[in-house]
Amino acid sequence: MAQHNELGKWGEDIAAKFLEEKGWYIRHRNWRHKHAELDIVCIDENDTTILFVEVKTRSTLTYTPPAQAVDAEKRQNILEAAEAYIHSFRKENRRLRYDIISVTGTPDTTPIIQHDEGAFTMIDIFEDDYAAQRRKLNSIFFRH
Repeated sequence: MAQHNELGKWGEDIAAKFLEEKGWYIRHRNWRHKHAELDIVCIDENDTTILFVEVKTRSTLTYTPPAQAVDAEKRQNILEAAEAYIHSFRKENRRLRYDIISVTGTPDTTPIIQHDEGAFTMIDIFEDDYAAQRRKLNSIFFRH
């Protein structure tokens, strides 16, 4: 396994343990739908809330903070995979939450964990799409 993949798996293991310690139950890890993947899918103890977690791992904070790697396109992919997940497992009547967990460190260091609860919503994703469409139209109509 490539070194960056090993680091990513380590970060996901750290995030899963962190969520379990907070009382969440891990239902799936690395659940795939077409080209998109849900890193971690959790439920609460009453099965009333589904938590979709994107995990970003970096060895250092030298470059971009991990959570900034979850751009509009990534959020759209997460939403599409989450919708497929909800329908596949017949979980339509649940509250949904989209979180980002950033893990910074390496397996031989103590990780720094940042949990951004409710990092984005479906409204954010629709606004991202609207903004992209506006930019596209502006580039067509206002060319110099």
